[in-house]
Amino acid sequence: MLVVSMDPEYGEKAQIPQPDQKATPAQSEARTIVIEVLQTAEDQTPSVRINQENVPWQELGNRLARII
Repeated sequence: MLVVSMDPEYGEKAQIPQPDQKATPAQSEARTIVIEVLQTAEDQTPSVRINQENVPWQELGNRLARII
């Protein structure tokens, strides 16, 4: 799921649906990966973070490949 806020001053509120616990089969180890793209200034390239760790754009593909 992708949640995008286009207005850095006000942002958007998002309600993320949660799965029904009764209908979901038990999983061995659930993993959540959070990828953030942060616009710092209008004339600068956005920065990217994976699980709150800054990642240079040129390393993004390799880092995602290692995670998956």
